[in-house]
Amino acid sequence: MLGLRDLERDAAARLREAGHDVILPDLFDGASTDDMVEGDAITANIGWDRIRERAAGALDGILAGISMGAGAVGEFWPTRPNAVGILLLHGLCAIPDRCHFRARVQVNLSASDPFFSLSDVLCLASGGHGCGSCR
Repeated sequence: MLGLRDLERDAAARLREAGHDVILPDLFDGASTDDMVEGDAITANIGWDRIRERAAGALDGILAGISMGAGAVGEFWPTRPNAVGILLLHGLCAIPDRCHFRARVQVNLSASDPFFSLSDVLCLASGGHGCGSCR
């Protein structure tokens, strides 16, 4: 929701240094901000359908999403039966209805995350259906 910033680039670089292949798509076509209200406006201007199109080519093997990207992972999970893992950083997604459960799931959130609580994480761990903001 804030665009591709140095923070995301640095995280990708650390993963690459650890031996992982990382694809880091620019879902906002160069736009970025540190302001949530401005990020909402950028997201609305581009539109979720276009953001999903841009994300589609990057999700393979291990499906990983940072912040808003976790929502994209949730949408693509059912269509990626060969995914071996789900990695959600600073965001959550509900477990989709038609997903497969071969993939291991790892969630990394701050205890003081402004959008998701411990109960949201526990909801995801229990199946993620019908729970507050994780749905």
